[in-house]
Amino acid sequence: MRKLVIIGAGSEIGKSLSSNGSKDVIKISRNDAIFYLYGQDLENYLTKLELTDSDIVYLSAVLYPKTIADQTQEEFYESFNVNFRLPTIIINYLNNHSENYNFCFVSTESALKGSFDDSYAGAKRAVEMIIEETRLNDPHSRIFAIAPSTIGDSGMTTSRSDKDRLASYLAAHPKQRFLSSHEVANLILSLLSDTYSYLTNTVVRLDGGKFARKTYK
Repeated sequence: MRKLVIIGAGSEIGKSLSSNGSKDVIKISRNDAIFYLYGQDLENYLTKLELTDSDIVYLSAVLYPKTIADQTQEEFYESFNVNFRLPTIIINYLNNHSENYNFCFVSTESALKGSFDDSYAGAKRAVEMIIEETRLNDPHSRIFAIAPSTIGDSGMTTSRSDKDRLASYLAAHPKQRFLSSHEVANLILSLLSDTYSYLTNTVVRLDGGKFARKTYK
């Protein structure tokens, strides 16, 4: 059975992915050792996961309700570590050591439009660029990202204090609703399937037409 490795399994998307019964699921939580290992120790950890013939979904993210200028050194490093360092290392490791894998990175609309937390938005955009430009050694492997807009039931959204701003976003949205975690998980599972074996080195933007500007009268 093909493995599904979920990094950030405690998120709502991760929980939805975990309920899929067609794959052997390995769940890696946000407090797992993988986030704190370096060099050979991290490579050994990834080797033990045996990622050939696996689907890997990277969900973990750090977003602070403060600007980059107001972040402490520890906060900035935590953002860099989770949002950029680890997914980049995993991409490079897979390309050099694994075959027949799919790697899906969950990015954000903020990677293009920006965010109050520029360290978060900048790191996500940097990983998108790495995904777009990394030429894979194995023709049977794929790397791609999805970049959803606001996910209504995600922890990042439900924990926000600016409810009025969220309400204004919702009222202005052409779909008149936010995404759901289950919806995003279903898209990820679909894109991981062999149906989309030609889809690689790309970012799928999932914003429901939020940024469309051209109108007809």
